[in-house]
Amino acid sequence: MPLHNREKFKYIKEDLRLHTSYSREILLDILYKYISFYHPKWEKDDDILKALENQLPDILPAPHNIEFFVRSSENHNSLKDVLQEVQNLNKWSKH
Repeated sequence: MPLHNREKFKYIKEDLRLHTSYSREILLDILYKYISFYHPKWEKDDDILKALENQLPDILPAPHNIEFFVRSSENHNSLKDVLQEVQNLNKWSKH
C-alpha cells in the first residue's frame, strides 16, 4: 500500500474509532463485569483498581480489548505488571 494510502487508512481508522467510542463509565462497567467473571488475582487490590479506572478507558477503548486484558493479566499481582499488560495490549491493538 503506498504511503499516502496508509496515512488515509490510519486517519479513517482513528476517525471511526473516535465516532464509535464508548463512554468512560460504560468502559469501566465493562471492566468490572469482566473482573467479576474472571476473578484476576488483582481484583481486590485497590491501588491496581484505581490505576485502571484512571488509565484503562483512554488506553483500551474497546470492550473486546478490555476482556482480553483481564484474561491476559489475571495471574499478575503487582501494579507494575498489570499496567505493563495494558501497555502491551495497547501496542498490539494498534497493529
